Amino acid sequence: MQNKKGQFFLIVTGIIAVVIVGLAASVNNAIIQPQPTVFYDLSKNFDKERMKVVDYGIFNAPPEEPKQRIQDFIENFTKYAREKDPNIDLIYLFGNQESITVVNFAKNDTTVCPRNTACDLLPSPEKESMNTIGSSELGISTDVFQKVANFISTSHTYSTDKVTVKIGSLDYNFDIPLNNQFYFVLKTEKGDEVHIVTNE
Repeated sequence: MQNKKGQFFLIVTGIIAVVIVGLAASVNNAIIQPQPTVFYDLSKNFDKERMKVVDYGIFNAPPEEPKQRIQDFIENFTKYAREKDPNIDLIYLFGNQESITVVNFAKNDTTVCPRNTACDLLPSPEKESMNTIGSSELGISTDVFQKVANFISTSHTYSTDKVTVKIGSLDYNFDIPLNNQFYFVLKTEKGDEVHIVTNE
């Protein structure tokens, strides 16, 4: 009788050990998505370079030139960044309380809501037609030409001290200063994850 009790306890102990090992294996096999290193490296590089562009434009250029220099910088960055990360999106704001321009360089439409003003839909430049002028006439790539050709239709200018940019279900609130400021939202998707960097 005692021998059977011993066998029973050995069997129960074996079953418990198998269950514990199985649980440990399940925990150890959990999938953890790695951070998109390329995206975060591009974001750091963008933040560093945009400060140089803005400083140069403000201190060394005529008053109307900073916007053009920023536009050129954004177009070049977007083209370069999408070679490294095709999912990268960019929306930026530049100006002050008298005149703040919001530009959409993302693959999807976005919504801009200035304080005390109705919201505007800012279309994606990638949804615009490319049929008017061939890119070869300008001697630049289709990607850059598309952004240049549709810059006006993907930007709005406001007079306000606060702007909310809606990207999908997320809101980004920007306090607009008296002096010129450059804000941005960089976004990418990796699987089911959305990664966003902003200087709001």
